[in-house]
Amino acid sequence: MTLPRRVLPGRPVMVTRRCAQRKLFLRPDAVVEQVVTYCLALAAERHGVEVFCLVVLSNHIHLGLVDRRGELPRFAALFNGLVARAMNVKLGRGENFWSPGSYSAVTLGDPEPTFQRSHLTLL
Repeated sequence: MTLPRRVLPGRPVMVTRRCAQRKLFLRPDAVVEQVVTYCLALAAERHGVEVFCLVVLSNHIHLGLVDRRGELPRFAALFNGLVARAMNVKLGRGENFWSPGSYSAVTLGDPEPTFQRSHLTLL
């Protein structure tokens, strides 16, 4: 048994989730865009999560977020479940949409440097 996931309210986190068998289930189109953005907005509002980055690639998703209330596991369960059900209907599938296991959540460190504007000097 693995250790419980650390949930750190107020800290920026990068969450990644892969599609089953690394299949290209999230190929860009209008339906994928609508499904992902709707499910993300619903789950984020319901669980007090602030999203600052969303990258949807053909076989996985990256989310940059701040979990204000310490509800990352509930947020991820709702978001991943909604996306999986909607996309399986679109694709006419009934199998696992996401790869087995859970999502990857990496704490990004101190929030201040993460959100500070970088300065670039050109010579």
